[in-house]
Amino acid sequence: MDGTALGDFVPTWGLTTTGGGSILENFTNGGDEALGANMAICEGPSGWFWGGSYFGVSPKCDNKTLAKEFIEFYCINADTMKAYAETTGDFMNNKTVMSDLTASNKLLNGQNHYAILTKVMDKLDLEGKITKYDSVIKSKFNESVAGYLDGTYATKDDAINAFKDAVATAYPDLTVE
Repeated sequence: MDGTALGDFVPTWGLTTTGGGSILENFTNGGDEALGANMAICEGPSGWFWGGSYFGVSPKCDNKTLAKEFIEFYCINADTMKAYAETTGDFMNNKTVMSDLTASNKLLNGQNHYAILTKVMDKLDLEGKITKYDSVIKSKFNESVAGYLDGTYATKDDAINAFKDAVATAYPDLTVE
């Protein structure tokens, strides 16, 4: 290498190679293994995560027992997690399962991305980094950006002010500056 590199932070599901258009597949022009030979994963500067999948059961569900069994099968059962990871290349929320697996990622020149991701899990520290306000604030920010892009707000400052007003309205107990 010539000492130059392009780096990006991607979620674990961005590293899959199953033809679903993951971020890594897009980086390698649809999964071109020759382009992947120049790609690698490394441990980042801090513990970091992104993404997730969520299941919810409606109060109107007519078979809560079956819904519970379904969720437990996919979210708790180690054998299911292992099979899913082996099939998709995705990373599961179970360190024991992931520590026992190896993957040869064809778009990372055969590198085992599970080894890096499992190592990084020990560095995750979310204390004080996620609050009960984050989800709503993020949605208000996205709404303001979209409003700026679609012309609802004439200027960047108008969009910023709309964002601040929306957050202040949603959380009158907060000081928004």
